[in-house]
Amino acid sequence: MSTPTKPRGRAGFTLIELLIVLAILALLAAIALPSYWAYAARAHRAAARVQLLQAAQYMQRFYAANDRYDADRTGTQSVWAVMPPGLQRSPADGTQLYALATTGANASTAGTSAFMLVMLPLAGRAMDNDRCGGFTITQAGAKGLTTASPGAALLAECWR
Repeated sequence: MSTPTKPRGRAGFTLIELLIVLAILALLAAIALPSYWAYAARAHRAAARVQLLQAAQYMQRFYAANDRYDADRTGTQSVWAVMPPGLQRSPADGTQLYALATTGANASTAGTSAFMLVMLPLAGRAMDNDRCGGFTITQAGAKGLTTASPGAALLAECWR
């Protein structure tokens, strides 16, 4: 006497089921990735602002010690030569995304009684095409951006 064979159960997924799962994953990625990149950009901007503010504090301490912003008391060492390298980059460790500009068109300036520091995004890095551009700060604490006519709303958003 032979035993009747049972029908076999499915051993995998159908193509339709796989396509539905892929469509759901694609939809989630389309929603989540732009949000993630916006969050990452805000975090990178925050790190650049922190480094710029620390560099401005260094400049104030340098002035207190030397009675000028641009060089030491003897006038032999530029402030850029003695400023710690960690203050001239952002983030301070890891992959550098911003640099304190000391040369070029948008360079930081330091005189005997005033300074303006400029933290610029590096070309070819993640923040290169950021709409905020670079950040600036003066000895009086005035904050700005290197983008052309940023407007008060963009300035407030980028510096928050």
